[in-house]
Amino acid sequence: MTKNDARIMLRSISNELNLYHPTKNNEISAFAHYIKNSVDPEEATRNGEEFFCFEIFTNEILERLKSNQVSEDSHFSYIFSTWLKPDTESYCAMKALSERASKNLFEVKIKEKNSVTTNNSTSINGRLFFNYPIPYKYRTDEIMPLYYEVALIPSDATLGKSTYEFHNEPNNNAIFISESGNNHNINTDTSISFEDSSIDSIEAKVYKVGGANTVYLDYSNGKSILLDCGIDTYDDTPYATSKQHIMSSDVQPTMIIITHWHEDHFNLFFNIDKARLETILVMGYPYNNYYMQSYLDSLPQGMLYYMPPSNVDKMWLIQKGYPETYLFQGLNKKPAPTQFTQLGAINYDNSENDSAIILAIGPSCNRFISPSDVSYYSWPNYPELELSKTKYLLLPHHGGHVYTNIVTAKTQRFATVIKSSNFIQLKDLSTTQGKTFHSSYIDGVFGSKYVVKDTESIKQSYIKFHV
Repeated sequence: MTKNDARIMLRSISNELNLYHPTKNNEISAFAHYIKNSVDPEEATRNGEEFFCFEIFTNEILERLKSNQVSEDSHFSYIFSTWLKPDTESYCAMKALSERASKNLFEVKIKEKNSVTTNNSTSINGRLFFNYPIPYKYRTDEIMPLYYEVALIPSDATLGKSTYEFHNEPNNNAIFISESGNNHNINTDTSISFEDSSIDSIEAKVYKVGGANTVYLDYSNGKSILLDCGIDTYDDTPYATSKQHIMSSDVQPTMIIITHWHEDHFNLFFNIDKARLETILVMGYPYNNYYMQSYLDSLPQGMLYYMPPSNVDKMWLIQKGYPETYLFQGLNKKPAPTQFTQLGAINYDNSENDSAIILAIGPSCNRFISPSDVSYYSWPNYPELELSKTKYLLLPHHGGHVYTNIVTAKTQRFATVIKSSNFIQLKDLSTTQGKTFHSSYIDGVFGSKYVVKDTESIKQSYIKFHV
């Protein structure tokens, strides 16, 4: 595709779907659908503000979805998001809209932010994103910028539901990955040893994306895994270079894994170059995200896989051609009583985080563990997940929940603790109550020395290492 071709396509799709553009239409009518649980519950409030995220549908988009015109290579999403301070008129209006628009579609207007009168108490300022599989370098602000600053105005009419009915069940072509009852025999190490094999190293890139997760695994056999594809939901401006790289042809995965359905783990999905994509593995069906439903439902037989609810086959990725890559799922357990005593109870629903996908990559003693948002106490008990055999440990952005089943009296809530022959307390990496960035990781976890690395402190878009 040439630059001119891309621009022609963007202009065409913008007109066809009646998308908002300040120089073309200062106002559009649309429908909003509130995406429940769109971010990590712990991250839904930041700096005293609360996050809201809506899918936006024009009539033209609804007709396109209804007639199944969204194919594997022409998918898109149209999203409005905002952060609002409680006890404001805009917050109250958004709360009311989110409660009514979580199951149905609600009529709204989208206008240029500066064109809304100050006495309009229901107007809500935010960002409107349109994601479409066009190379980032062709997305000029003139044609289709990454986002618009707009005002969303809920209709004064009663709740209106569109004639389009979204799917409530997963794609019939989807496959639950093979299950094996032997895989939970935790006293037996059934893994294949690659210690003396001729397999070349696996290159891992941990991207600088703020409070989000994007990891790219490049294998010498030509395979590659994009493990999540998210960027900071609060403000992605500092990560523009990373975003450009992730959306470029330098990242062409043969497999995409979505560890769980929080926005910071998949909000770049529709902008990923899928030219080489063979397989998508997801943690359950995205019941609250209509755009993702439409895309997954359009995939052909044999391309989409779901994690089973239990008895995950840890060798599945190896069998699919990704050597030394072991697959696990969090057990959704709660902390031990001693942890509650020392750390305090977690006062929000952590079930989606602690049921997410975990990967262990590489040979023993040079292994890289990427636990997504699964707290340490919810890790399954497998030899491949033993920290004594791990060199690199990626931290969840709420890294303070990566702690062992025993805590010392001096351990504070949200402090990250690693278990070795002695208990080591790491310095809190964050500027707010123990939150770390996904792109923080520990190098040399159980060597005589360990180093905490954080991509927030580097100028590059990612940190790279080999396992």
